[in-house]
Amino acid sequence: SLRAARGDRHVLWMKAQPPPELKKFIKGGGIGAEVADSAEIRRYPELTPVFVHGHIPTLKIYDEGSNDGHKGGEPVETIDLTQLEGGIEAVRTLLEEKGFKAKDEL
Repeated sequence: SLRAARGDRHVLWMKAQPPPELKKFIKGGGIGAEVADSAEIRRYPELTPVFVHGHIPTLKIYDEGSNDGHKGGEPVETIDLTQLEGGIEAVRTLLEEKGFKAKDEL
């Protein structure tokens, strides 16, 4: 799975076989639980991949004031990334709308 954080906000990706474009965005050329340097997700410093076998790619956002997002706290919003229409551009737009900034935008 993939977990990403903005302050105390987190993104979580999970699934054995996500759509190829989404997999490339999250893992680049990485295998297993590895995230390659080429993965676009690395452009988002607040996002940290956490791989959970058998789950779908999901963005989970936790309250910014919470310190327990990575310790099992309840997300304030959960978004199934496989349901976004528009491919990776839709993922980029969603991340921007939710306040996540790519390194070149900081």
